[in-house]
Amino acid sequence: MNRGRIIDRAMVLSIVLALMAAGSSRLRADSGTCSGQMIALPFMDVAANPFFCDIAEAYFCGLTNGTSSSTYSPSSIVTRDQMAAFITRTQDSAIRRMNRRAALGQWTQGVFAGGAMTDVDTFPYLVKSDGVDIWVASAATSTVSRVRASDGHFIESWTGASGARGVLVARGRIYVTGGSTPGHLYRFDPSQAAGDVVTVADLEPYPDSLTTDGFFIWTACNGSTFSNGGSICRINPTNGNVTKFSGFVSPNGILYDGSNIWMIDLPASVLYKLNTNGTIAQSITVGATPYYPAFDGTNIWVPNKNNNSVTVVRVKDSVGAPLASAFVLTTLTGNGLDNPICASFDGQRILVTNNSGDGVSLWKATDLSPLGAFSAPSGSHPYGACFDGVNFWITLQGTNKLARF
Repeated sequence: MNRGRIIDRAMVLSIVLALMAAGSSRLRADSGTCSGQMIALPFMDVAANPFFCDIAEAYFCGLTNGTSSSTYSPSSIVTRDQMAAFITRTQDSAIRRMNRRAALGQWTQGVFAGGAMTDVDTFPYLVKSDGVDIWVASAATSTVSRVRASDGHFIESWTGASGARGVLVARGRIYVTGGSTPGHLYRFDPSQAAGDVVTVADLEPYPDSLTTDGFFIWTACNGSTFSNGGSICRINPTNGNVTKFSGFVSPNGILYDGSNIWMIDLPASVLYKLNTNGTIAQSITVGATPYYPAFDGTNIWVPNKNNNSVTVVRVKDSVGAPLASAFVLTTLTGNGLDNPICASFDGQRILVTNNSGDGVSLWKATDLSPLGAFSAPSGSHPYGACFDGVNFWITLQGTNKLARF
């Protein structure tokens, strides 16, 4: 009996000692001083490492968890797939932690809410942000509305922009397209009291979206609907001189990627890369009836209205230089796409408006993963979209509102 008790106690003691040893090993951690602050890490193989503080930063930022719960293996070889993980985590962490939403503590994905709707003029079309205010072109009232981005307050409207459609913020001014035959480029100074816009130049019929290469302003002119009457107009905003480039069917969306002008030819289902002289450098077939694209710094995202897809076109290489020959990276479907019209980029995500689907779809731009579809009020018909550094803003043609998302 006593011998059994001695054995039992010995067994218990050995188990306790083993657990204590295991626990003490788990609690042990290497430490070091970084900028005068004592730092402890869960790893036991980084003490006195000359890169201790860099390892600590990588661990605290979530870029690495080590090779086990207690080892970092600082001398191990990093494979290409591991390096890809480190790089993408670094990029995602920087984007997530350094944007204005992070500074303001706005970590939510985004949502439509009744309190985040602003009444604007009738039939809002395209929209742009200057970083402080949101500018909305309204075709039916030939006006441009100014909305304060911080709280969605409607401030005022400029008038006289016949059939206002496209908006561009450039050179400290607001430029707007409108008119039919002929079309017009309008301008006004946002620092002055609201009033009538000024006509900068007469354009080809039905000018639509706008972009700038830093000097010239470029606009896509639809021409007669679905005919070979479409063109691109390049305008010198200083003197109003217009250069016309013909030979297109019905140009629609247009953007500048820092190197080239890119233009959508809607019925031809083509994305064109243009030279500075307006000639075609490359044509890329995209989906059916493409509309307003967005550039994310590497790729162009093209919403294709009639086949509910988004074509992603690679136009820059790994160091941001233009590719000699751009190519279709992939075509995205699903994720709530329903008559997609306009794409917008917020530095991390791509948003696409769904005109018939009464909502928007989101993707992560770095790996093209879907982030979900989000519903707008029924019958709102989302159309144009832009980003102001904190929120996406979406024109709702069915309800004459501007929505904050």
